[in-house]
Amino acid sequence: MKVMNFFMFGLIAVLYAPCVWAQVAPSVTGKYSDAEIDRLIHAYAVAVSKETPPSQTLRQKLEKDFPGAWDVEWERAENVYEAEFEIGHTDYRACYDREGNLLMYYYEVTEAKLPSVVRDAAKRYYPKYRFDEIKKVHKGTAVFYKIEMERRDVEVKMVIKSDGSFVENWID
Repeated sequence: MKVMNFFMFGLIAVLYAPCVWAQVAPSVTGKYSDAEIDRLIHAYAVAVSKETPPSQTLRQKLEKDFPGAWDVEWERAENVYEAEFEIGHTDYRACYDREGNLLMYYYEVTEAKLPSVVRDAAKRYYPKYRFDEIKKVHKGTAVFYKIEMERRDVEVKMVIKSDGSFVENWID
């Protein structure tokens, strides 16, 4: 019986490991300053992007950074490549430079996954609104939350740092 329990424990550990690995946050490159990343992302956002096949280096980097990514679509503008994909049932977007340096990435989260300091900051300004869409953004050295809240027909959007402070001039 002990052998069977040990075998089952080992099997569960092996099957569970990919789920744990997929939740580990990849590191954003240290090659650029936060201001340089902002400029690269802004240039991408205002340019006309085109669907484009990635290089093998970019494909391998995405697979390493985001194990389990599927339904991957790539676009490029300026010197930024954006991958849109899913892991499990969660939508992701990641931006890389030409050499495969990860500039930023974000994914959807639920209100339950918000740090209390972020949730409290949003509710302090919009107490009667409900959370509609939340994205956790890893950009440069910081973590942000892009939040949309609704009340009846009114929608508000905000960006809050992980410390609860609001970002006024968000470059997207």
